[in-house]
Amino acid sequence: MLVGVVGTTLLAPWISPFDPVSSNLAHIDQPPSGTHLLGTDALGRDVLSRIIHGGRQSLLIAVLGVALSVLVGTVAAVVAGLRGGGTEVVLSRAADIQLSLPAILFALMLLAFSARSTAMLVVIIGLTGWPGLYRVLRSQILSAMQQPYVEAARMLGASPVALARRHLLRRVRPFIVIEATGDIGRALMMVAGLSYLGLGVRPPTPDWGSAVAEGQAQLGYAWWTSTFPGVALVLSFLAFNLVGEWLVDRYSPTEAAR
Repeated sequence: MLVGVVGTTLLAPWISPFDPVSSNLAHIDQPPSGTHLLGTDALGRDVLSRIIHGGRQSLLIAVLGVALSVLVGTVAAVVAGLRGGGTEVVLSRAADIQLSLPAILFALMLLAFSARSTAMLVVIIGLTGWPGLYRVLRSQILSAMQQPYVEAARMLGASPVALARRHLLRRVRPFIVIEATGDIGRALMMVAGLSYLGLGVRPPTPDWGSAVAEGQAQLGYAWWTSTFPGVALVLSFLAFNLVGEWLVDRYSPTEAAR
C-alpha cells in the first residue's frame, strides 16, 4: 500500500489520464465511466487525475513537516538529557503545554497570525509534531545517560557533541524512524483537515482535503467527487501507520532481546 501511494504520487505527471486543473463544462458531475474511471467533479475535472496529483503536495508537506519535527524534537531531547536541571524542566513543560492543546487548534492559532503558504504548513506540522517525539526520545536518552559506557565517556572528557553523536543518537535512531513513519500519516490528516477548512493547500492545486470539502454538498447526486478522495486519504494514512506498527514489532528492544 505504501509503495503504491508513494509511487503513484511520484509518477503523477506520467500516469495521470487528464490535466487535474483543466475544467470541461461539458462533462460536469459525470459518474464513473470508461473515459473517466472515477467520474468528474462540479467543474468537469477528472476525479482520478486530481486524486493522483492531490497526493503530491500533501505528501511533500507531510514529509518536510515531519522532518522538521524530528529535528526539533531530537535536539530538544538531547539538550534536555545532557543539561538536565532547569533546562529539562523548561523543555518538558513546554512539550506538556503544547500536547494539552489540540493540534488543529494550535495550527489555527499559528495561521491566524501568518500568511498561508506551503512553507507555513511545513512549519505548522513541525511545531505540532515535536512534543510527542521529544517525550519518547527524552526517556530513552535519560536511560542511556545512566549506562556505564556513557559514564565512562564523560569521565574521559568526551564533549556533549561527541556523547550525542557517538552514543545517544545511535541509541534513539530506531525510535526516530518508528515515530517519524507514523507521524507522516498523522501529518497527512493534518494537511487534509486544514485544506478541508480552506486553510491548507491553495486551489486550484489538487488536494485530498479540499476535494472532500468541495464534493460534500454533492453527496446526494455526485457521491464520487468526495468519496474517492476520502478513500485515498484513509488508505494513505493506514499505509503509513501499518508500516509504523511493523517497525515497532521489528525493531523494538523487547523483540530484539528475543
